[in-house]
Amino acid sequence: TIYGWKAGKTTEEIYQAFAKDGFISPTLETFEGKRGIVVRSANTTLFSDKSHKPAYYVEGTSYQQGYLMGLIATEETNAMCTTYIEHELADLIDEDFDEKHKDEAWYEVLLSLLRDLIVNGAIHSFENDAASFPQHLLDEMKGLVDGVKSKLGSKSGVTFERLVTLNYGIDFLLAHVYAGKLKVALDAYLQTQKRIVVSTAIRQRIDQAFAEERFIKEPVMCDSFTTKNHLNRDPSKIYFARDFQQPNGMIFQKVAGMIVHVPEDNGIPFVGVGAPGMVGAITALNAKGVAIGVDIIRSALVNPEHPGVNSIFLVRHIGQFATSTRDAIQRVASLKRGCSWLYPISDATGDSVIIESGRYEEHQTNPLDVVTNKVVKSILPNEDTLKTYPSPWLKGIYYRDFNFTQPQVILGYNRNLFSLAQVDYPEQGWGNLDFTFTTYTQENMKTASLLNNWFPAQRQWSHDYIICANHALTPQMRVAQMSNMANFITRTQHASSYRYDSLNKLIFDHKGTIDLEKAKYIISFLAPDRTPGYFHHYYDPTNVMTAAVEGAITVCELTERVMATKTGYFIDDW
Repeated sequence: TIYGWKAGKTTEEIYQAFAKDGFISPTLETFEGKRGIVVRSANTTLFSDKSHKPAYYVEGTSYQQGYLMGLIATEETNAMCTTYIEHELADLIDEDFDEKHKDEAWYEVLLSLLRDLIVNGAIHSFENDAASFPQHLLDEMKGLVDGVKSKLGSKSGVTFERLVTLNYGIDFLLAHVYAGKLKVALDAYLQTQKRIVVSTAIRQRIDQAFAEERFIKEPVMCDSFTTKNHLNRDPSKIYFARDFQQPNGMIFQKVAGMIVHVPEDNGIPFVGVGAPGMVGAITALNAKGVAIGVDIIRSALVNPEHPGVNSIFLVRHIGQFATSTRDAIQRVASLKRGCSWLYPISDATGDSVIIESGRYEEHQTNPLDVVTNKVVKSILPNEDTLKTYPSPWLKGIYYRDFNFTQPQVILGYNRNLFSLAQVDYPEQGWGNLDFTFTTYTQENMKTASLLNNWFPAQRQWSHDYIICANHALTPQMRVAQMSNMANFITRTQHASSYRYDSLNKLIFDHKGTIDLEKAKYIISFLAPDRTPGYFHHYYDPTNVMTAAVEGAITVCELTERVMATKTGYFIDDW
């Protein structure tokens, strides 16, 4: 519970606040008179090793908070900066592509080059664009490096550069993938690295892979919803729920938790979900009752030369400073963003939006300009027609709230788009309680041909809820998803429309009864005992519920500033 957190609490008051929420066994570290505390859940353990799950508390200036996190989570931060980063690339490669080529020499070279690019290319990009990043993020990373080094000395694997990779590397990579510039970036990197010698034959085979095969898979898939008023058991409550499905890299599920930040130089106390080393956050809830998360979206509205502030860095920044949903919109728009993401945001008044974010720009791009398939483009609404669809836009972001209504005429383009892809058109798949695809496997099969070249339906039987998966609903941003390179990894998107439709039906089925526990149930709809096969990497092959939670599942109640999260394994408690 973040309500009431503020600077100046006594150590005993902090311990009591954690104990009230079921966290005990505090360990205290101090630095320059400020405190860092790690506590353990009294009742919730990690299935794999039975360790009690952690929560963290840090206070002070940004540098002090980073230093203290380095003191209270030394080994965890070190593991995220070493083991996690080393395994991250493996989680970005399509499994079928990996199985097909894993024993071939050129493939090992490709993996090595991509790993170098993600680390070193991201660092070079970050350094060139450092002025875009809020200073408090840089200061906290510097503190984190120094805090871990004070404990581990020369054995520390935590460097500023590795923290950049951990917090910014995915934005650097995806901005290049969506722009069709990954191969260009790799070639440019090789030009600067004379130490790397690649034979002509291997270079040619790598070039062939880029030209003919889709091998980068979507690294994160996410869902979110907010409910208010009559949909909830108590109409005064606001529930914000989300799952963030990211690769665990063999480490995240072991060390992730809630991190309470009490900044004393600037900003608002907040709690973020993440892991030590992640200066960013995958979900944040602050003491003003503002909650924000991040969901992936494939769009060509990116800027690979300046990827900028996005995803977990952006969530952290907004969580620390936004005083309301409308304030958050302005703050997101003002940041120099260069990669497309979705940001669900809600506040304690019930004001909620889904930001469909592209690159920062002063003047609105015509999304049709990025659609390179001339046949697809000929079917779509023209520029003048697109302009008639009211979608609020501000410096590169589109956003929709509870009152957004998708123009029904936009769905009329789907019949010809399905026909072009030679996919059967679902006549009954477009109503407020319908499913365009009846299973996630059916959607994955159909969208292997459809790609992003169709318009998913908005389901809206009440104006008291809002849902987000991994596709845009504003017509303009959806068109921007229809570029060739935004489609490059679409066949691994894992059923965004099916997930959206499933949440819609679950909220309808439980309307009037939603409370914290029911919100947990709804957002856990992909659990292995409810959606068999969606998650299929089991710690114990005889028990499907030992599948790892990839990332975190989080529910917030905004009026009381309560956050609950599940990491580790589905069999674990919240």
